Amino acid sequence: MSVATLEKNLTRAHQEWISRPDDERYLSLDDLYAATAARAEECRIRTDTTRSLLVRGSEAAGGRLTVEHDELGELDPTHWSLGQLATTAHTPAKWLREIATVPAGPAFGAHALNLGLRHLSDSGRVQLMSRAEADASGGRHLELRCIVGPDYGRIYDHEVVRAVRELNQDGRWRVPAASYSAVNPKRATTLYASDRDVFIFLVDDERPISFEADGVRRNLFRGFMVWNSEVGSRTFGLTTFLYNFVCDNRIVWGATDVRELTIIHRKNAPERFAKEALPHLRAYADSTVTDLEAMLARAARRAVTDTDEKVLDWLRYHHFTKKEAEAVIEMARIEEGGARTVWQLVQGGTALARSIPHADERVSFENRVSGLLYYAEKE
Repeated sequence: MSVATLEKNLTRAHQEWISRPDDERYLSLDDLYAATAARAEECRIRTDTTRSLLVRGSEAAGGRLTVEHDELGELDPTHWSLGQLATTAHTPAKWLREIATVPAGPAFGAHALNLGLRHLSDSGRVQLMSRAEADASGGRHLELRCIVGPDYGRIYDHEVVRAVRELNQDGRWRVPAASYSAVNPKRATTLYASDRDVFIFLVDDERPISFEADGVRRNLFRGFMVWNSEVGSRTFGLTTFLYNFVCDNRIVWGATDVRELTIIHRKNAPERFAKEALPHLRAYADSTVTDLEAMLARAARRAVTDTDEKVLDWLRYHHFTKKEAEAVIEMARIEEGGARTVWQLVQGGTALARSIPHADERVSFENRVSGLLYYAEKE
């Protein structure tokens, strides 16, 4: 029987860790909140027609593109918002950036954008986010942070950070330990914000969840990741999980009970954030180690039934197809040496999820697998 049951590794935090420059790394939730809240204070939102925008480009190769608004005046697009502007105008962003490197290229690109804004834009209306910033001369200039559809439902980055900060008044949730954290704390941190997003990864690594499964003592810890973009570069997302350990390069090893909630920034996104995401995050953060230990111990003891056919029926009853259920049973045997208890089936399903290439399908499958723990509690 295999005892290496916790085989799912989460690499999302690792990808964030290797890609973030120092100016996107924060050492505390307070600092992260202050930065994102101050940024929001400097921003203004307005919905207007695409005809209120005029793009201008210099004749010089490598020259700048600017956006003029009827009332706001001149705005400097960020790298991100320029891509959004190109999408709105049905103009390839890659071509736009390539042509800007040749003489008269920026002016030609501006002409293409203006044609697209007036004649190709799907709705004719857009939502603009501008930000007033100080320039090198001490004056103020406007930055175009994003241009999205008129029904974009914005969840602000600072609202996400504030929610995490408020549930962590006791300091239980921390940046995962790293061997180099004392020497290079910015390198070790897992609190990030850029001009287009925010990402938080925290763990409760001082309160292990200890239980016995298949004669082996297990010690797991709780963790969560949350991310958002108020300018449309990613959805809001929350992933909660139990795990074995987090290594120095921020790979989460041995994750189980992985549950993910995502909210696309549609019109009802702020309401869903308040009614679904916040209660889920608070409930997870406030759950006790004792409760989780008891639940996992019961899952490890509870035999679903005594034959593969009945296990197959049980899985199908809980929203797995026949093919999926057969694969879960087979993987449980490989990972756990058996496919009878709820714990064995959850571990088999968790391992099986690694083979699903598409993220949406994988998340849906993982949520159904994790749900088996909770179904078992109610039956």
